[in-house]
Amino acid sequence: MAASVVKLEPRSREDFTQTLGMVIALGAWAMMFGALFFVYAGIRTGTRVWPPPGLPPIPVALPGVNTLVLAASSAALFLGTRAVARGRRKALAWWVLGAIVLGSAFLG
Repeated sequence: MAASVVKLEPRSREDFTQTLGMVIALGAWAMMFGALFFVYAGIRTGTRVWPPPGLPPIPVALPGVNTLVLAASSAALFLGTRAVARGRRKALAWWVLGAIVLGSAFLG
């Protein structure tokens, strides 16, 4: 097999740099969350009873609603980008407005 050299055009280099930067950033976030999960597992295995006595129960309703609101906001932005790809620019404004409203509800 012959070795091949790929000559990157200026725009291709920018795309490669941007892609590599995104991969590094996502990798850093993944390592951080992985470390947090390992710390949690280490603390949990070090105790006899989990959760420790005297702690209030973990809330489930509010985080569940917040997750649904964030997912709906992401879906609205996705549908907006699909609308633009199909040439419906006015629909984008409505989808982005919906995403802003949902994001505000999440923050509120």
